[in-house]
Amino acid sequence: MKKIITILLITMCFVGQSIAQKADISNVRLGIQTTPTTTWMSTNDNQIEGDGTKLGFNLGFMAEFNFAENYSFATGASILFNQGGGLKYGYDGDFLPRAAADRLLSSNGDIQFDSISSGSTISYGVQYIEIPFSIRLRTNEFGYLRYFAELPIFTIAVKTNAVADIVGNTLGNNPVDEAISSDISPVTLKWGLGGGVEYSISPDLSLIGGVFYTGTLLDVVRNKDTEIFPSGLEEDSKANIQSLSIRIGILF
Repeated sequence: MKKIITILLITMCFVGQSIAQKADISNVRLGIQTTPTTTWMSTNDNQIEGDGTKLGFNLGFMAEFNFAENYSFATGASILFNQGGGLKYGYDGDFLPRAAADRLLSSNGDIQFDSISSGSTISYGVQYIEIPFSIRLRTNEFGYLRYFAELPIFTIAVKTNAVADIVGNTLGNNPVDEAISSDISPVTLKWGLGGGVEYSISPDLSLIGGVFYTGTLLDVVRNKDTEIFPSGLEEDSKANIQSLSIRIGILF
């Protein structure tokens, strides 16, 4: 899977570079967007269940390079705030070992959460900087409207911060907004798709609105050294973040 993802991303990068080199500057459009998001988490372990959502948002800029009529290569950069969700664990364990170790080394070492009980929920909140790559397809204009679809969308997301709340832990503390950045993977890859409508205000200015889905392709929680009690086995589930968002933006 990782090899396939790497090949796809490299291919998208080369395609984008080729399009950008061939595109006339008049065919380049820039824009800004803000995107409210709803995110949730899931795993491939039937003893770790999704439990709750996060409301966040995405703020950034867009760029598209038109390489054929009604076809363009789209990219950009944005900051994603409060992405994640809750995971409810069906067994006891040391699920945040790096954050617990960081606590022991800090002046706040008296706050412990290296032992988390069965039935506890860890609510993850992660901040990312992301760079998406996609192909955007448009219809012809109907009055002032054009409809578009983006697929596939591949995204590189770099973690900048992460916090967590713990609820229901009978073995230790239940911290709020606890720093857990060291227990979240520094980089993840995402795939997605979406579509919407573009409203032309003038030949050089358009409003856009659309609905998008994305999901991570790699494990977002670092599982190595995570111990399950009392067996002592390593917890090796794959945790994913999925999101549904509404994009609102301006292209000019």
